[in-house]
Amino acid sequence: MFERDRFREAYAPHLQSALFESDGSGGLMPGVLELLEALSRADGIRMGLGTGNFRGGGELKLRHYGIGDYFPGMPGGFGEDSESRDVVIAMAIERMSNGRRAARVVVVGDTPHDVTAARANGAVALAVATGRNDAAELAACGADAVMSDLSDTAAALRVIRG
Repeated sequence: MFERDRFREAYAPHLQSALFESDGSGGLMPGVLELLEALSRADGIRMGLGTGNFRGGGELKLRHYGIGDYFPGMPGGFGEDSESRDVVIAMAIERMSNGRRAARVVVVGDTPHDVTAARANGAVALAVATGRNDAAELAACGADAVMSDLSDTAAALRVIRG
């Protein structure tokens, strides 16, 4: 068994314990729930995941934060697909395409890796400065739009819809 596989097997139980013990301070960022709700009601928009996390870890986090129902079947690309974020996003796009690529693909992320992965896959990069990188850093790496957080649902929808 490869080291990565052993890590993945050990990771989920540890993550589940950590989430159970967390004080909630690492909860959803401002506007996330409102944006997910708006997107779930929008015609012609499909949501998927592109994360460096393993699928099992992603499922645990989505359930813990109460947003798993927005991603039924967990469509997307995951850490077990590749260590490269570009490949993870490519896998997410491929799995969600149903044989034909969407006219517009938007990657919402909070790191330069998310922005470069979007660009590498011909997607729009909506960068959100809620992580370690500030708005200037995210803009400098080529984001199409940068927001401090997602609390302005209307503005986020404008970027997503184009």
